[in-house]
Amino acid sequence: MDVNGARFALLLGEPDWGRCLFASAEGWQPLAAGWAAIAAARDDEFTRAVAVTFDADRQDLALREEISVFRAPPADRAVTPDDRRGAAADRNGNVYLVDAARAGIQVLSSGSGKLSAFGPSPLAPRPAAGGDFAPAAAAAPAPAAFAGAAVTSDDYLVVGSVVPAGLQVFDLVAGGPPAVLDWPPALPFVPFDIATRPDGGVWVLDRVNRRCWELDRRFALCMPDPASPPPAMSAPDFGPADGSSSPAPAASAPPLALTAVAALALDAADPVAVETLPDNTLLVLDRGSGTSRVQAYRGGRRVDGDDPSLKLDFVAHDFVFVAGSGDAAHPGRLLVADSQGNQAFAFDLLVAGGAPRLVPSADFYPLRRFGGKALVAGPDRPWYDFGERWVPLVAQQRANYATAAEIVSPVFDSALPQTTWHRLLLDACIPPGTSVQVWTRAAEERDSPLLGGDWNAEPAPYLRASGPEIAWSRPWGDVALDRSTGNGSWELLFQRARGRYLQIRLVLGGNRRATPRLRALRAWFPRFSYAERFLPAVYREEPVSASFVERLLANFEGTLTELEGRIANVQALFDVRSVPPETIGWLADWFAIALDPAWDERRQRLFLRHTSDFFRWRGTLRALKMALHLAFDPQFDEQALVPSAAADERLQDIRIVERYLLRRAPAATFGDAQDTEGLRVVGAGGRWTPAEGNAGLVRRYAQAVLGRDASAAEEASAFALTPPADSAAAAAWTGFVQQALGFVPDLTQTARWQAFLQRRYLRVSALNAAYAAAFGAFAEIALPASLPPDGAAQLDWYDFQARVLAMLATAHRFRVLLPSPDINLGVAEASKRKDLATRIVKLEKPAHTSFDVGFYWAMFRIDEARLGLDTLLDVGSRAPQLVPDAVLGRSYVGESFLGGPPPPPTPDRVRLAC
Repeated sequence: MDVNGARFALLLGEPDWGRCLFASAEGWQPLAAGWAAIAAARDDEFTRAVAVTFDADRQDLALREEISVFRAPPADRAVTPDDRRGAAADRNGNVYLVDAARAGIQVLSSGSGKLSAFGPSPLAPRPAAGGDFAPAAAAAPAPAAFAGAAVTSDDYLVVGSVVPAGLQVFDLVAGGPPAVLDWPPALPFVPFDIATRPDGGVWVLDRVNRRCWELDRRFALCMPDPASPPPAMSAPDFGPADGSSSPAPAASAPPLALTAVAALALDAADPVAVETLPDNTLLVLDRGSGTSRVQAYRGGRRVDGDDPSLKLDFVAHDFVFVAGSGDAAHPGRLLVADSQGNQAFAFDLLVAGGAPRLVPSADFYPLRRFGGKALVAGPDRPWYDFGERWVPLVAQQRANYATAAEIVSPVFDSALPQTTWHRLLLDACIPPGTSVQVWTRAAEERDSPLLGGDWNAEPAPYLRASGPEIAWSRPWGDVALDRSTGNGSWELLFQRARGRYLQIRLVLGGNRRATPRLRALRAWFPRFSYAERFLPAVYREEPVSASFVERLLANFEGTLTELEGRIANVQALFDVRSVPPETIGWLADWFAIALDPAWDERRQRLFLRHTSDFFRWRGTLRALKMALHLAFDPQFDEQALVPSAAADERLQDIRIVERYLLRRAPAATFGDAQDTEGLRVVGAGGRWTPAEGNAGLVRRYAQAVLGRDASAAEEASAFALTPPADSAAAAAWTGFVQQALGFVPDLTQTARWQAFLQRRYLRVSALNAAYAAAFGAFAEIALPASLPPDGAAQLDWYDFQARVLAMLATAHRFRVLLPSPDINLGVAEASKRKDLATRIVKLEKPAHTSFDVGFYWAMFRIDEARLGLDTLLDVGSRAPQLVPDAVLGRSYVGESFLGGPPPPPTPDRVRLAC
């Protein structure tokens, strides 16, 4: 409601727009019903009539995006099944394919990008262990034709052999010659395509005989139907001479015989490709004659149930399955190449009730110079053959929207008889080349879903320069008004919309490449009449003139009402929760603070909301930690601003080490990992105190440095507070005083010594009485060069050297240590973080203090790190996330690992290592 009491009817969000109606063969239907039919993969006249869709990500209504079809030039040659050779990619991106003569195998290295022949050298024969038998030298069979290829999850390359019929299995880990799996000559077997199973086995498509053979990860034959009886076993070659039966081996089950019953019979006219889903569902592409179809088999039976969504309205050549995020209901996407060889159509694969269905996607996947060899599922994306190379198959940005759509809004009820509807506001993006036409009709009675009467054309909406009419609102978030793209709030004034009930018809127009996008619709009512409120009745006597005056003044009313609304709602500018982002800095000026431009909007609002808390704690360690966490912690929230045990624990990530704490303990004790002092040798005995007197200190020195007991004369002499002239003796003396006294005496602080004595004794006469001296003034007292005699003088000297000077050296100094998010943090990023922390600490620290900033992951040292706070238990620099997989032509020996999981534990398979 605005300041004049006007209200508006609103359409916002998918539920509201779903109440709008569209015209179909069954009459006017809600858009929500059409969208539900599209989501259910229906393909009929009802769904094709839905020309608008709702974008859940953008939260707007737009013209429906249609599938782009690449029209092949007349000179282009269509690909045929004879162009299919078979290809597969391993986990490192190397592509293996059958050569043009179908007599050999080639490999395209992902490291060098070169195409070369793939022919592993045979392993040297193993020496015979003894006995009468030894391996016989036999040449590897030379097949006449290859067709189909796949790389299993166990790193085996399986290639179909047409002549002689069978399979050849190459071990990509251990190397060596291929293992040959021969098919019986009496059993027809013509391999055409091979697909890997999720558990390491393969499916082999026999296109000629319309059969599929399933082999497990050991390449043993699987029965297509568990209920089918196993084939009969042939008689053993060896047995007892008396004719009795031989006992069956107890350790293993009898192998399956290669017969036609062991294959999966396909109900397809022309199967040309196979793929498997994560649940081992077999997808078969039936090329057909005019249209193609995808069939699904599981457990030896067909499970697609003639789902119409699996029918394709084009002739397909090949397809590839691209796995998704692991959702069982949406396992991934199917890309199907058409027989023209210029495009792959995308389908989202959905599984409901065990049956798959395909939902067409408008993503455009062009195929340039596709030779028809194969579509390959690479380690990260699908690939297709481009001449002698292989290039990734990626979606291109090519919009193809419907050109027109018409929708009718629900009936809006003003609940006021003879309502004059005021104006229409559309929060929309209407780019050049697109349009939105508005028609209205109003009535006093509502007797049907669609009001009777003729539609009245309304003026074309115009883009408001001042944004939305609602005070301080931002319907498009951070997106600014842009006349070049048509983004903003569009307005029109209703001309003849008079009646209690109103219905609006929107006609959306596009140019295939662009579409209008509607986010919200607001129909304001009733019109606040300036003519009735402020002009004499004579201006309303003649109907035509009255209508003109009413509409003329309504334009001024719209502008003035908006200004009045902003004034009436000015309190929104003083609430940090509702203040617009562009005025947050203005609100901060009321507190005489400047917000850091590096902070995002959430942090700025959080700081302003708790400004009083920051001011209350300002100058304390807690305030410093709060300010630094506000700048660096991505999860910083209000919980860290309220004093509590949980908040204190959370703020411990920022370490602040005060220097005065280091007088009796190393910096590492307080979390300073940059302390350069390192480990120190601490004596078993305690430190010297004035209670031991001069004799005690001399005695300690003689035993520790001179290695003997002190004489009586030495004990009576004063201990020298300056090091000896000899360098070796001076080093020994320095080490002794550091261990015995805890400090090295400083003889340069005479002025501070005199000030210390004056503060302690106030009058020189009191000092003379304590020292048994005759000083005339404190300025006459020099700092002792040797240990003062026992008594008050010695105690004063010790307090000055051990406490006062130590305090002055460390007071008002601290170090700020920031946690590093990554041990590999770059120099530029580290410098940026350090500069930001320095600016923050300068603003928050007490004025008389000094500081420095560092990171506490640096200088890790044994015995000076806290387990769980400074360290991470891991495998160190050989962590898998730090060491990439080895790729031929890209990696050096010793710096990488072979990618993927280890192979099955077989004694005859040796894994290459580097």
